[in-house]
Amino acid sequence: MSTAMARPAGVPAPLDDAASQAWARRMAGPLTAEEIAEQLGCNVVEVTGAVTRLRRAADVRSRTALVAAHTLAGHLTAHNLGAPGLDTIGDLGPEQLLLLRLSAGHSTGDIAAELGNSRATVSNYRANLLVSTGLASIHQAVGLGCLAGIVRPADVYPDREYNTTAPLPAHLATVVDRARRALADTGRALVVAPRAEQAGLARAVTDREADAGTRVLAVTPYGEHWTSDVATLAATRREAGHVAVILTRSEAERPGRPPTPPGVPVATSLRGMRRLVGTTLPATVITTPAGLEILAAAHTHHPFDLSIALDDHLPQVGERVGRHPSCPPVRAVLRLTSTPRLTATGRTRHEGCDPYTTGPITANLMPCQAVEAGRMRPYRLAAAAAPGLRGEGLGDLVLALASAHHLARVVVHGATDRDAARLAKAITDGDGGVQIDVLPAGHDPEHNTVVSRFRHGPHQLRVLVTGGRLPAGLDADALIHTTGELPAARTAAAIEAALTPADPGRQRPLLLIAADSTAHGRWGTLSTLTAALAALDPDLKKDLRRARATGGGWPGLELALPLPAGANEQRARAVCAWADTTVAEEMRDTAERARATDTLHPDLLSPTGLRLSAWQAVRRHGLPSAPAAGPPARQRPTRPSPSTSRDTA
Repeated sequence: MSTAMARPAGVPAPLDDAASQAWARRMAGPLTAEEIAEQLGCNVVEVTGAVTRLRRAADVRSRTALVAAHTLAGHLTAHNLGAPGLDTIGDLGPEQLLLLRLSAGHSTGDIAAELGNSRATVSNYRANLLVSTGLASIHQAVGLGCLAGIVRPADVYPDREYNTTAPLPAHLATVVDRARRALADTGRALVVAPRAEQAGLARAVTDREADAGTRVLAVTPYGEHWTSDVATLAATRREAGHVAVILTRSEAERPGRPPTPPGVPVATSLRGMRRLVGTTLPATVITTPAGLEILAAAHTHHPFDLSIALDDHLPQVGERVGRHPSCPPVRAVLRLTSTPRLTATGRTRHEGCDPYTTGPITANLMPCQAVEAGRMRPYRLAAAAAPGLRGEGLGDLVLALASAHHLARVVVHGATDRDAARLAKAITDGDGGVQIDVLPAGHDPEHNTVVSRFRHGPHQLRVLVTGGRLPAGLDADALIHTTGELPAARTAAAIEAALTPADPGRQRPLLLIAADSTAHGRWGTLSTLTAALAALDPDLKKDLRRARATGGGWPGLELALPLPAGANEQRARAVCAWADTTVAEEMRDTAERARATDTLHPDLLSPTGLRLSAWQAVRRHGLPSAPAAGPPARQRPTRPSPSTSRDTA
C-alpha cells in the first residue's frame, strides 16, 4: 500500500531519485546501520553518509522522521516497513497513538516534557508499543502510522508554520469583514450567500478569525455538497493533523453515501476520534446535524470557539446549532444560508431562518456578485402554459419550448416517477435526435452515467427528467419546473443547482420556465418558482415589492410561448408580483385597499384566485376554497362584521 499526501507550504520534499528511494527502503526496515552495511558489503561510514544526505534533503533530524517523510511522500509501503499490513497498529489505544504521533518528530526528552514523565517512562511506553505491534523499532511503527493517516506532516515537522490561508477573492472581502466584526461584537453572524460560496466563505472567516488554539465546529448536511464542503473546510488544518469528521453509524454505513475526501479521518464515536487523531478535542470537527449528539456529551466543559452552520435555513441545521441540548456549547456562531426567508407551498406562513435565533442579516453576497465572479450563471424567468402537464401534453410543451428557444439540454423538474415514465414515452423522434433520461437516485450506480450522458451526449436535444434533487453543474440550457406542490426549500435547491456552472466563468444565461396548466388559470407553479427565486435573489425581491406598490404585475416576466389571451398574461405578471408574500399578508393588503375605496370587491390582481368574502369564510368556518373561474362579478358594498375585521387585520 502506498500513499502520497499533499505537502504543506514550506515543507521540503524528500529526494525522489532511484538511489535515494533505495536507501530510504533500506532504512525503513528493522535492520540497524551496521547490519545494512554488512548486507551491502560496505563500511558503516558509507551508510551513515547516505542517511545524512537524505536527512538534510528532507530537513529532519532522526531516522524515524526520515522514514515518516518518505512514507508521506508515497515512497514506502507496509512491505518496506517490514509489516504485513496496517492491522499491525489497529489495536493500539489512544495513549499509544498519541505516543506514535509524538515520536515522529520529537526526541525522547521532548516527549517526556510534553507528557510530564521521565525519559525512562517514555522509553518503557515505546517498548510496550513495539510489543503490541510486534515490530522491532519505532520508525517502523511511525511509518505505518503515516500510511494509516494517523501521523501527519505536522507531527514530522512540529516546529514549522502551516500557513495555508487561501487568498481571499475580491467579491468575498466585504462579506468576510462584516462577518468577523459581527462575531467579535455580538458572537453571532448571519451571512446570506449562494450555496456554492458558503464553504469558501466559512473557510475565509475561519482562516482570519482562528489561530492555532481556536477550536472550530462545522455543521453541514450529509448530502450532495458534503464532499466539497469537507474538502474546503478541512484544507486549512488537515495537514496539521487537527481535523476530524464525525458521522453517525447509520450515515457511515449508508449505501451510496457521499464520500469524504482522502486524508480526512472519519469516526463514528469519540473513542474512534481519539484513536485516529490522538484526542477528542481536535482543532476542527466537521459533522452532520445528527452527529452533534455524539459530541454534545463530551464537550460540555470544553466549548468550541466558533461554530459554523451551512444551509442554516434547513430545520435540521438551524434548529440544532447553538443553544440546543444536542449541540456542544459554542462561544460564537456563524450561520450561512442562501434563502433566509422562504414562502411555504401553502403560502400561509414563511419558512427559513428564525430571526430570534440568528439575529439580523449581517452581510449579503448578492447573486449578481457571484455572476460577475463566474460562480453563478445569470437567469431569465419565463412562463409557459399547456392544456395538460401529463404525458403527451408535457411532451409537446417540452418539444415546443426546445424549438422556440433553440435548446439542446433541458431539465424537467418536479415530475413524479410515473410522470417521468409517461414523458419518456411521449417524447419520440424518428431520427433519433432526442434523448430522454430519468435521473436515478444519487446512490444508484446509473446516476453518474445518466448525468454524463446528459452533459456530453451526441443527440441534438437531451432531456433529463427528475422529481428529486438535481446535481450541481449540469449546464442545462433550460429548467422547466412543472409543479407547485414541492416544498419551497426543495425548489430553491433545484434552482441553485441549475445556476451553478460546471466551469467557473461560464456566463450563458439559464432559462427558468414555469409550466402551468391552462385548465386552472391560477399559475401555481409560476408562483412557487418565483417565490423560491426571490428568496435566492434580493434584487428580484425588491423588484417584486415595487411591482406590488404600483398595483401592477412584474414586467420582468417573459412568455416562453405565446398565450392565447391577454388577460392570462396580466394574471401571470400579477402572480409574480405577489409570489413571495403569504396569503395572510396579501389579504390584509387587499382589505386595506378595499376599505380605502369603500368597496369589498376582490382585488383582481390577487394570485390566490379567491374573493375576499370567500377567504374570510374560510378563516371563520374552515370552508374549502375553490379557485375563481374568471373575473368575479362586482358585489354591492357591505359593512364587515367586527369579527371579520379582526380576522382580516
